[in-house]
Amino acid sequence: MISQAKIVIDSIGSESFYVLEKTGTAIYKDNPIDISFAKDLLIAYKKGLVKLEKEIISNASIDYTNLEYEFKTAYYAIEKLLNLLGNIDSESKTLEAMIYQQHVRNQDDHIRKAIEEVIIK
Repeated sequence: MISQAKIVIDSIGSESFYVLEKTGTAIYKDNPIDISFAKDLLIAYKKGLVKLEKEIISNASIDYTNLEYEFKTAYYAIEKLLNLLGNIDSESKTLEAMIYQQHVRNQDDHIRKAIEEVIIK
C-alpha cells in the first residue's frame, strides 16, 4: 500500500515494497551482500516503525490500542527475521523466514490502512 499520510511518510516512507523485496531476495540467496543490505534495510525500517509508534501514541486522533498488536508483532517478526537472515540452512528455516517476512508485510499494510482511515478522511 502506498501511504499519503504525512505521519507515515515521515517515519517509514510512502511504501515498504523495496525493504520487503530485498528481504525476500536475502531469504532465497546466500549472498552476503544481499543479506547485509536486507538487514540494514530492516533495521532502518524498524527504527521508522518505532518513530511512527511514538507519533501515534502522542496523536490524540489515532487510537493506539487498535494498533498496539500490529506494532508488537511486527517488531517480533523483524527481530526473528534479522536472526534468520544469513543462517538459513534448511527448508524449515526458509519457510520460517518467509512466514516472518509475510507477517511484517501484513502488519505494515494494517498499520498504513488504519492510519489512512483516520488521517486522510
